[in-house]
Amino acid sequence: MSAFEDYDVVSRNYDANRGPIGLETVSAFIQFYTNKPLQELHVFDAGCGTGNYTKALLELGVGQVTMVDASPGMIMKAKEKLNDEFEKGRVKFVENLLPSLPFPDDTFDVVMFNMVLHHLDKHRENNTDEYPNITTAMKEASRVLRKGGVVSITTTLRGQFQKGVWNYQLHEEITLIYAPILQTSDFNKKAFAEAGIDMKQKLSLLDVPLVTNHDFYEGPLHKEWRDSDSYWSYATEAEVDEVKKRIWAMKKAGTLEEWCKEHDKTSTNGAITVIIGTVL
Repeated sequence: MSAFEDYDVVSRNYDANRGPIGLETVSAFIQFYTNKPLQELHVFDAGCGTGNYTKALLELGVGQVTMVDASPGMIMKAKEKLNDEFEKGRVKFVENLLPSLPFPDDTFDVVMFNMVLHHLDKHRENNTDEYPNITTAMKEASRVLRKGGVVSITTTLRGQFQKGVWNYQLHEEITLIYAPILQTSDFNKKAFAEAGIDMKQKLSLLDVPLVTNHDFYEGPLHKEWRDSDSYWSYATEAEVDEVKKRIWAMKKAGTLEEWCKEHDKTSTNGAITVIIGTVL
């Protein structure tokens, strides 16, 4: 399970504002670096959530996907979404807690971690740059991959987070508490090296928002909107109320849209990074 979020609850609203971010980039990279047709690939979707990435990959022609998540609520949503593919034998569901991957060595062509690694280590009281569970997850990914297999990570790096998604600038205290759970580029390089993974690509995706309704500037007023972003799980009720009051004040003054656009840098800094590595 997430170190700080109850995804059995979040699963009820998650798909309202989330999709397979960066899927086109991920699929192109994994096909290039595996040097195999998509239909021949066995992909491991670690922390699969409600199955958005798996569904999109299967639609592109990926042959088989094994999905793992620790949340029964998320797995249930994924099963509802992918029941037809399950009956065809193209998808398998496993309930399991990361970072362990309960599979034999040399099982998969690709292991992907999509917007999940920041859930593995909780850093509210411990502001270090060590992430033991992420480090273990990389070693486990290397173990279950075939030689030359691909690790694909979709994530928000700490620098991207701090430099410019508009809603993360509404309340400085929440942002300062949340930031340490996000890895840095230096940590990712270190974790790959320790796991015997050769980093091939690190690409920031410009103009690709974290949530599908990114430009809904009244979003933080609504629980359903906040449930799609784990950032808000770090906020107290009092802090959420402070954010709401600030939004209402800007809305009343007619400055909300202008402020949000001024403080959003997803078009220049990006909000999402895709990292690709291959097993040595």
